[in-house]
Amino acid sequence: MPNFPKKPVIGIISLTCCEGCQFAILDLGKRLLEIFEHYDLGEFGLVEDQRERPHYDIAVVEGSPITQSDIERLKEMRRKSKFLIALGTCAHIGCVQGIKNYVDKNKKIRYVYKNIDKIDNPKIVPISNYVKVDFVIPGCPINNQEFARILLDIKDNKLLPIPDRPVCYECPLAQAGCLLQKDIICLGPVTQAGCNAICTKNGQQCLGCRGPIEEPNLASLQKKIETFATREQFYHALQVFGVQEMLIAQADKSKKSKK
Repeated sequence: MPNFPKKPVIGIISLTCCEGCQFAILDLGKRLLEIFEHYDLGEFGLVEDQRERPHYDIAVVEGSPITQSDIERLKEMRRKSKFLIALGTCAHIGCVQGIKNYVDKNKKIRYVYKNIDKIDNPKIVPISNYVKVDFVIPGCPINNQEFARILLDIKDNKLLPIPDRPVCYECPLAQAGCLLQKDIICLGPVTQAGCNAICTKNGQQCLGCRGPIEEPNLASLQKKIETFATREQFYHALQVFGVQEMLIAQADKSKKSKK
């Protein structure tokens, strides 16, 4: 992590997305104002329109780079900033819009738009396909307490990585029963914790929005799930947030490192 001035300039921008992660930030309320006392807020569209800065110490980017203007904006923020953070699943992985990567996107777009001549319809990819990402704050939406902790760590020049442990670690702490034991597809064993098991403690399956842990045992999870569900259903679960390729790649990397 680079050395920052006493009051770093921070810019928070959105590409194509629902802006849910920015709303999660606003939900911090008074605590957000206290955090921003340590920063020079250069850009944050949901708070107020500000004149674009020539330089940012920290760029926080939410959303998917779908349109050409998204891609140009993303590259511009990378050029202008010392440190770039991918905010949320859209920026980190691709999120629910990535479902179209698993179907004929040129056919499906006709269900949404009557005239497709001027509609951008690229493959959905993480922002890391276009620029170097220095840190990821995962989730759909993000855990705003995690966001607050990270900004305070940066202020103190002591940014720590997010602990590498699965959602299953948090389920007992949240008094959530194991959904796999109830024959419900759940990606908790291979998904990065930090969400406080918010889905599973409310009886909803984990679908991997925070991305994979460092060493996901995907084969073991698939074997378990296929005792009560089909392989197609298993892969459909991996595709909801577009995490399929990232999980498989991480699992393969883990296997190779152990040889």
